[in-house]
Amino acid sequence: MLFLRFIVLMFISCGHLSAHELTPATSHAFFESFLNHYEVSPEGRYTHEYHPFLLQWTSESLDSLEKTIRDHGVACDKRMVIMGYEENAVQQYYPNFKRSKIDDEATHKNNAGWSQRLRNRFGFMSGFLLKDVEIIKKNWTHKTPCIFEHIDFEYVPIFADRAAIFHEHAFGTALPLIYQTHARLCSKVRQGKTKEVLADLAQFWHTLYAEAFTVGNKELAGTQDVLFSIAYAQYLMRSSAELKKFFIGPDITYPIEVTTKQDRYATVHAQHFVQQFIPNLVPENGEATAYIFCSFVDGVGKSTMLGNIKNWMKHGNVIEEYGHVDNSSSQLADMFKFDDNVYIVDLPAQMSHFTYKPDGYVFVDMRTYLDISLQQELDEYVTKNKVTLREGAKRIEQEALMAYDASNFLHVFIKNVYLLSKQDTQYWVPFEYQGKPYLFNDRGPLEIRSLTTLSLVKSEGLKNIESEQMLFTQGIRFPLHFTNFCDDLVAKLKSKNIKHAVFVDFLSMYPRSQRENIRINYVMQQMALFNPAFAPYKSLYKDFVSGGELLYLLQKPDQHAYLAEMLHLETMVRYALFKRLIEGHQEDIDGQSLEVLTDYVCSVYKEIYDKYGDFITGLVRKKLAKETDYLEKKYGLSKAYMNVQHFSPAPVAAFCQILRTLFTHDITHEILSDVWKDTGVLGGATLASEGERLNTVMTTDQGHKLNAYWVVHESCKNAVVLAPVLRSLRACWYGQILNLLSSHIEGDKIALDALIVPGIPIMFDRGLDGHYYVTQPSAEPWTGNVFSHMRAPFRKFHLSSFKPSNYVVVRELLYRSDWESKTTSKGLMGFDSPGVSQNNEQQNTFMLSSMAHVVQQYQQERSQSAVLPTQMALEHLHRGHCWEEELRDLRATAIYNGNYLGPWQKPKEKKSDASNENRKLRWCSPHLLETMRLIIRLLATLEMVLKDPDSDVVIRYGNREDFKAGLKILESVVFPNHCNVFFLEPLFDDYDMAEPYPSWEWWDKMG
Repeated sequence: MLFLRFIVLMFISCGHLSAHELTPATSHAFFESFLNHYEVSPEGRYTHEYHPFLLQWTSESLDSLEKTIRDHGVACDKRMVIMGYEENAVQQYYPNFKRSKIDDEATHKNNAGWSQRLRNRFGFMSGFLLKDVEIIKKNWTHKTPCIFEHIDFEYVPIFADRAAIFHEHAFGTALPLIYQTHARLCSKVRQGKTKEVLADLAQFWHTLYAEAFTVGNKELAGTQDVLFSIAYAQYLMRSSAELKKFFIGPDITYPIEVTTKQDRYATVHAQHFVQQFIPNLVPENGEATAYIFCSFVDGVGKSTMLGNIKNWMKHGNVIEEYGHVDNSSSQLADMFKFDDNVYIVDLPAQMSHFTYKPDGYVFVDMRTYLDISLQQELDEYVTKNKVTLREGAKRIEQEALMAYDASNFLHVFIKNVYLLSKQDTQYWVPFEYQGKPYLFNDRGPLEIRSLTTLSLVKSEGLKNIESEQMLFTQGIRFPLHFTNFCDDLVAKLKSKNIKHAVFVDFLSMYPRSQRENIRINYVMQQMALFNPAFAPYKSLYKDFVSGGELLYLLQKPDQHAYLAEMLHLETMVRYALFKRLIEGHQEDIDGQSLEVLTDYVCSVYKEIYDKYGDFITGLVRKKLAKETDYLEKKYGLSKAYMNVQHFSPAPVAAFCQILRTLFTHDITHEILSDVWKDTGVLGGATLASEGERLNTVMTTDQGHKLNAYWVVHESCKNAVVLAPVLRSLRACWYGQILNLLSSHIEGDKIALDALIVPGIPIMFDRGLDGHYYVTQPSAEPWTGNVFSHMRAPFRKFHLSSFKPSNYVVVRELLYRSDWESKTTSKGLMGFDSPGVSQNNEQQNTFMLSSMAHVVQQYQQERSQSAVLPTQMALEHLHRGHCWEEELRDLRATAIYNGNYLGPWQKPKEKKSDASNENRKLRWCSPHLLETMRLIIRLLATLEMVLKDPDSDVVIRYGNREDFKAGLKILESVVFPNHCNVFFLEPLFDDYDMAEPYPSWEWWDKMG
């Protein structure tokens, strides 16, 4: 596995550090651990704190904590485990639109599309492994009761055995491992072998991470945060405390409360669990007992479960009365009385003793906190005063830039916007209402955010990925020495004469975009304060639409260099903060400002760089090289990457200009030359997302009116938005180019004799505003009927509709105007790929060409989402005997039918009774070869710069071998099968010298 996923946790030989020293050996261990385990993937952005170096300390400190409590006379002989998982980590295959559900995960929409919604897939898989414990308990024969309880397992339909087909999609390559582990765990549960269940779970997580299993959408199933689950499970196996209970269930520790965004039914699992759990909180042997709530990391539901218990104590089942409970994680133990001789002790996450904690405020959806009347007031106020508020925001911005006031929260927000280089892309408008700060979304549906402290914020606020909306005005807190923490805990236990301690271990597996998101947002601000060149939208913290987008950046030399520089910077900043934590003399937990910490980072940066800069550079270089290689194997030949992520509007607009020049200067046809002419540039469309369907009339800068169909942002990578645009362009331009089949050379011009595909072209041009517009000259609409012969020329283009409104009249002649196509990835426009039937009909394999068989076999061996480069496709064709036989048959048929003079020739009479015999196929006349070379070069160039999102066979941009192979496939497969032209001799004397139109040099300059 490329990024050293082998678990070296508990295993890094760095030894115990003194409280005030970092040696070169331990520093090297920190750098290697952080960078070798750094999750570059979009789904791993929240896991960077979980590298083996810190996890080892945390794991060992749990042993130390348990020993300290025992050494002071408190019995630690029992524990309970709570392992919640995210129910929505896997999509619902059985939709229930009436059922409320939790949906507060962070995501973001930018000009490329929607960023990935991060889910904890390995947590859901772990729930699946133990899905049958309640069934096993029905036939329980042991004297001691079964310790496992799976809450609400029946609410998860995919857990059913009959859902095997959904298991394949949900669990991807991990499915065989899951089935094997599930069977083994069921056997261990039946036998009551608790510790072995933990061991098998830890082994499953290890394998899932080390082998980098992926799910159906190519996302990693086990991200870096699986390491803490492994470390925690190994500690539990080491502990001598008996496992008293093991609870599993979906979202069982989610905070129970009712808001205008969330009704009571969304948290039904948590409601069921709190009622099942509370009866377990009883005194041991009738003596004072402390139930110690502990976790390895933040964000596992410990504090929210404690809040649920407190609410249950006050309100019972009256859920509407439940209030929000402080969600902060203290750096000291918090102890309160639950019942007679029963106390609950809330410990900070164990890892918080070895990392920093940012504190301050965050903007969150007002519907989560404000009462309905105030929400309505704000909605009305913003709706009526948007223009005024926008102007006010500009004044706030100027004030913040000219006379910054650190006590003004909106000034802090503006400062963050500029700090993170978001002033041109952020769309949240700051304003005040009744003296309090708010933001409203100026793009799309109205959303208003209010300011709340991080200590009181609900999980949705913790997941806010808009870093500028987290205001760390309370500073960054560093932990007390662990010994001081233990002394404080023991003193609290002694004060209540505690005799027994029962650990309640939160092994839950929820998305890591909660407390860790706060640290990530702080680190980004800290990096930007130290180095103004840092911009999240260009770094590894960019809101990637997919791993394919990341691969695209890593393969661009300038972007790769920037990513390497920023990863080096992050390593240095994180190490400097760790150095401050280890070598500092922390006497209190008061926060230190970002400015103070920036001064500290600056003061130690040169020393760190001089000592370790080259060492870090080497690690970063190796890391990104391995990640690039891994992503290339994972996404490089996927449709999502090759056809969508590689889409760039500039080359497409350039190809449009090439066609415009050809049809207006080099090809003579009165109507086409007129409709292809340049009529000016558009601009001014309101683009609220990565692309919009316009369907309107717009005026160019030269005063011409054009039908404007779509506008696309230059960064758009959204396949849903791009698909109709790309397919329309491909269908139209294929038709325009194939008109040259009915042409002849006249001097230095190509004269079109007649139009095979009579259509008005659509254009793709860059507008004055930098966006790209799909336009078409307007013409008089056709009002008559559309008969079969009027549809015939367009059937091969799989157009969506053949209504009269799809046609226009130009100089009394009928032309097609609507080019929207259902698919341009098969047949004529897909290198003879069979594609996927629109009605999922089974295709007759005996009717498929050799090329179609090659595509089918290739995708069966890999996946339907894999593309086949033309270079590989040609190699596969030449290895098969069927292709040689097919070529001989085509040649014989063409020779029998005679030479090709144009598309209007009548079919030759049948020479046999074969129903599949092509009576139109003819061999190309020598005088047409020059035109044929131009057509095939143009089509190959089109395939290189503009692909259907579902294209199976592709010419990779700039790839000489692919282009050469593409020419040969067009010549020997596509033209005989779809254009009825067979070439008796190779069309080009030397295919190595054949170039795209106009030349390789021209396209190389395009980049």
